[in-house]
Amino acid sequence: GLNRYDGHEFVSYFHDAENPDSLSHDWIWDLHLDGQGTLWIGTAGGLNRFTPGAGDVQPEFSQLANGFAEQPVRVIGEDSQGTLWLGSDGGGVIRYEPDTGVVHQFLHDPEDPRSLSSNRVKALHVDGNGFVWVGTDGGGLNRLDPVSQRFARIELDGNDGRVRFITADSHGDLWVATSERGLYRLDATGAVTAHFTAEGVSGLSSNAIRVLFEDDRGTLWVGTDSHGLNQFDPLSNRFGALRHQPSNIYSLNDDHITAMYQDRAGVIWVGTHVGPNTWNPHVGGFSTFSRLGEGEGELSNNWIAGFAEAPDGRIYVATAGGGVNRVDLESGVAVVLGPAGGEGALADSRVMALVVTSEGVVWAGT
Repeated sequence: GLNRYDGHEFVSYFHDAENPDSLSHDWIWDLHLDGQGTLWIGTAGGLNRFTPGAGDVQPEFSQLANGFAEQPVRVIGEDSQGTLWLGSDGGGVIRYEPDTGVVHQFLHDPEDPRSLSSNRVKALHVDGNGFVWVGTDGGGLNRLDPVSQRFARIELDGNDGRVRFITADSHGDLWVATSERGLYRLDATGAVTAHFTAEGVSGLSSNAIRVLFEDDRGTLWVGTDSHGLNQFDPLSNRFGALRHQPSNIYSLNDDHITAMYQDRAGVIWVGTHVGPNTWNPHVGGFSTFSRLGEGEGELSNNWIAGFAEAPDGRIYVATAGGGVNRVDLESGVAVVLGPAGGEGALADSRVMALVVTSEGVVWAGT
């Protein structure tokens, strides 16, 4: 379900079959705060908008109508006009205009080559020109033209059909990560300008890529499933690998990369299966928080699912079995949010999505 932390305890919201204003499904894939500060929840049973209550009025969850309510929403994007773009695992791409309530669904049509190539969407990115890039599980990469509302299917070397992650860098290039065929770089038109694989001379450590991230210096980081991190050097067009080294305490604590984030101080946070790492670009080297124990100040779980930062600079860490932790970078102390059990505790310790509002309210999707 959905969980709200107010600084003291969690309030949890669940699906109630008897209440049409409740959450549509308890399995949450994605959380998105739009430009107006509204919270949108992507669930296995559709998109929800959270409307807070006042006084004794209970909060409400409004859902898409007209047959779209039950489409599973894996990823939520937003364009410059405030239109939401939803990637659905089985329901294609859904465009939703919050102001008017207009909904349009884009589906694969085997008779139409300008339709979406597959209805199983796993990645979505809206670029600065309004083009919507869609990565599918089985149908490769697509680009939706905002004017014609038609898709172009982008040909990738090797016809890789399983796209995992899409991001744009500060130079206007698009980077597309796959689960088996490495990394692609494309220009704004969709032309492939480079294909990096572990078998080539680029230095990429693995073809199974989980996360892409560009830091505030313009450096592209590539996190892999089991072969650590890679830093891209645009001058040499090669990657430098950063791996776990048992004899080096300043190396990564693990090679399974799960999440990346850069805080406002410039520190880069890297999540793995055995805890978070921090990288200070000014000095290099990793500091780790791989401490799982029963004592006070210990991280509650080492499997990291994501990071979020509050307005006061505090870092919150989502875990896949220990709820949400607040980590102090200087002291290395972790504080588990909420009481240990019972009323006010997190409803489920497996956190799938995490956001923090401008007021410092922590939302966790489990």
